[in-house]
Amino acid sequence: MMVDAADHRQLAEFYRRLLTARYEPGSEPGQDVEPRFIDLVEPATGARLGFQVSENYRQPDWPDHRRVPTQGHLDIIVLSGDFDRGIEIAVSLGACVVSAVGRDEGIVVLLDPEGHPFCFLTPAVPDGPTGDSEVR
Repeated sequence: MMVDAADHRQLAEFYRRLLTARYEPGSEPGQDVEPRFIDLVEPATGARLGFQVSENYRQPDWPDHRRVPTQGHLDIIVLSGDFDRGIEIAVSLGACVVSAVGRDEGIVVLLDPEGHPFCFLTPAVPDGPTGDSEVR
């Protein structure tokens, strides 16, 4: 998945820290020439997440979608025992909680620093994916 952002470096760093991912070689900060595309890799699974500069980026107006539609979102599986801690970490990195309606069912919607919605899910979600951690 490739994510548009006004500040792709800042957003990549948010997700790198949140997901404990690594920069793909050539995407690391501090290079002579800042790459237009930044790629992260989750070490245990090899899952990849990319970020690109969008000069005309506009934050989605979730949940209305009237002005700027959400074009995708991440579902991040969090072990139920780590759920509250995961939310605390995400908020400390710059996310904000926008919906905890399904909190008892293990679903919380957050916005990243650029306004993209993403969900924290626990493996207890009916018909949801299972496993220790997964980005899909």
